[in-house]
Amino acid sequence: MKILQKIGSGLRILTEGMVHKVFLAIFTVMTLGAVVVYYFENGQSAHHFESMYDSIWWALVTMTTVGYGDMVPVTIGGRIAGAFIMFSGVALVSMFTATISSIYVARKIREGKGLEKINYEGHIIICGWNEYSESLLESLLSLSDADNLRIVLINELSEDDINNIIFKHKELKIKYVRGDFTSETVLDLANARDAATVLITPDNSTLSTSEPDERTLHTTLTLKAMNPSLKVYAHILHQASKGHLRRAGVDDIIIRDEFTGFFLASHVANPGIPQTFSELLNYNVRMNLQRIEIPVNKVGITFGDLSDYFNESGDGILIGITSERKPVKISDVLTSDASSLDQFIERKFAESGINLENEKGHRVEINPPNNLIIRSNDVALIIGENQN
Repeated sequence: MKILQKIGSGLRILTEGMVHKVFLAIFTVMTLGAVVVYYFENGQSAHHFESMYDSIWWALVTMTTVGYGDMVPVTIGGRIAGAFIMFSGVALVSMFTATISSIYVARKIREGKGLEKINYEGHIIICGWNEYSESLLESLLSLSDADNLRIVLINELSEDDINNIIFKHKELKIKYVRGDFTSETVLDLANARDAATVLITPDNSTLSTSEPDERTLHTTLTLKAMNPSLKVYAHILHQASKGHLRRAGVDDIIIRDEFTGFFLASHVANPGIPQTFSELLNYNVRMNLQRIEIPVNKVGITFGDLSDYFNESGDGILIGITSERKPVKISDVLTSDASSLDQFIERKFAESGINLENEKGHRVEINPPNNLIIRSNDVALIIGENQN
């Protein structure tokens, strides 16, 4: 796949600017020169210029200044044509290499300014930049395989700030798009249609007067219109924005300071619990909370048996299971004959403000009953040793 992408990128360069015109000029001079030399030299020297292929080969070698010397024109007409090919070849080949070099330099400059289209696929896009973004990058590095982790940042930071971020996190494959991430054009530059996940965060890099949650809502609507199956996770400031984002199709939501009251109260009423959460969510300590795929041969057993399996294997302590919650469509509930009863049910759903298709996210069960049967899409939540 990477080889095909590089070939495609090379072919696109041949269609940019003057490259294809210079290439056509080289091909024309080489072909005409080969025809003229063949006309004058064929039959004039033994084993030289016996076919048109020999003449084309000689013209190519001469134009690129390689000069093997395996064939040499001996007639006056052939030498005059050869001189023309030499001088025009040096000029055209130099122009060809210079044009390609200028395209690469221009691309590099545009990429540094965040104006170049990103060719990543299956990447993570982070929209916005704030005081938590550095921690987000570090956590992604801790939780993921750095070799397969490709990140595109979309924000309006200065070029110097972005270069510092990329240098600081050089273990990550980071690229940058500058602009307003609510714009479809900017999201296209980040190749959002082919991304795996988009994380939308409150943006402190812009001078926009729009409310951050409002920009997050607009971005979610744009992304879901571009690719309905794209995973979109939003970090919002206000609880009131949650319903709007759910209706927009966001996959899950993080609300800033949602648990501040709980942690403050726990420091007073239940000392030790806030510190426990801090340890479990800190990926720089030895033991923390982890998500582990359940072996295929363990599907169908009970939660109690799975807990025993993890204890015996030494992987960690099983505390629960999670799975992606698939949205239930109204069409799954109703029949196919559009009866009056079905219409009544659908109308009542609408009047109640219930949209089953928006029920997304992950189902989580902490310490479920031991007789709970493990399903094929379940994933284990364990407290185990950090492997990173």
